[in-house]
Amino acid sequence: MTPAQRVAAAVADGEALFPGYRDLVARPVSVAWANMPFQGGAWADWDEDGRATPTPRSCHRTGRTGSRAST
Repeated sequence: MTPAQRVAAAVADGEALFPGYRDLVARPVSVAWANMPFQGGAWADWDEDGRATPTPRSCHRTGRTGSRAST
């Protein structure tokens, strides 16, 4: 997509969620993050071996989440 096409798609999506959104967008900006150097994404891309240790630790319930659901 060209920058203008990305802006048009984003504004159309915003308008679908929030009627009147189009009127609030004065100077839109679009960034193709996949084309930016050193922007590999917002999450880690682990293989099964790399996921083996931290996942169980991060998913372990500590009782500090405020949830009243039973474990």
